[in-house]
Amino acid sequence: MAKRNTLLLLFFLFTGSKSVIASSEVVGCRVFSHENTAYFVTSERIIEYSSDARNARQLVPDIMHPGDSIEDIVLFEDYLFIVTESGIHSFSSAAKSFEKIEFVGSKPSKGRLAVDYDYLWLSAGRKLWRYDRLGREWFSFVIPDTLDTIIGAHSDEDYVYLASTEGIGRFSIIDEKWRFFPLPAKVSGQSTWRVSGGTLFLIDAHTIRLFSPAQESWETVLTSLPINDLFIADDFLYLSTKKNVYRYDITTSVLRPADAEIFSGINAFTVCNDTLLIPQQNSLVKYDFASRRTSFLSLPRDFPATNEIIRMAPIGNQVVFV
Repeated sequence: MAKRNTLLLLFFLFTGSKSVIASSEVVGCRVFSHENTAYFVTSERIIEYSSDARNARQLVPDIMHPGDSIEDIVLFEDYLFIVTESGIHSFSSAAKSFEKIEFVGSKPSKGRLAVDYDYLWLSAGRKLWRYDRLGREWFSFVIPDTLDTIIGAHSDEDYVYLASTEGIGRFSIIDEKWRFFPLPAKVSGQSTWRVSGGTLFLIDAHTIRLFSPAQESWETVLTSLPINDLFIADDFLYLSTKKNVYRYDITTSVLRPADAEIFSGINAFTVCNDTLLIPQQNSLVKYDFASRRTSFLSLPRDFPATNEIIRMAPIGNQVVFV
């Protein structure tokens, strides 16, 4: 007998003094997944969802003050590293506990964080700070003037990359020297920064800039409408506008749209087992890019309206909607 694959749909609505979702833009809510756990993160909160227990809870670092905000967050192995206005924290998903990482002086200024096996890297002010995770010591390097507004940071063990509105600065961990790779055109300081499979992404309105460290070059992907959601899986970048979803093949640089006739408006989507899952009125559209086949899954009557769904995340055979 053939094994039947089932898909469990779960919806959580988080309430409080402020909405957990700042906006429906790409930067409104980030999702991090580790094994059977997903983290939904905004500037105000961290929500942890366990697929085993099928429940969600809010994570609050002990020293975070009321009104405190999350400036940046990185998932590295089974740890979340969090930069807030009140300091830097690490959260162990195994121990379910927070630890404060003491900074030089009192607390860091607003900055972007990168993590590798040996160090934490924090861009704060005009300095790149290095924190030795074993020795628990800080050391700083001056950031070149060519790097203006810092949007994101990333470490691949050999280099630290700082993305700015003008381009990417690459810092050699061994030689402690900088090299600058200018963008074809300046991007907004509100641009979104993502890293996957060694490729660095800058998302600005309807433009995506991809930087390949191996080739030391930029590529540009344009859409007709602003990008409101994205999903990166293996060698593919999936992105959506209000009217369609596209798949960009990072290896071949080919952008391919889905069948726009089946969509009446897109607010959020995700990818599960190479299949697009897109909430539409009264149904969940399942679209396979390879075969261009579409199927539909009826949603419960009490399921939220499409415009109320801000984020989706696949966890095993479950799909979580927020």
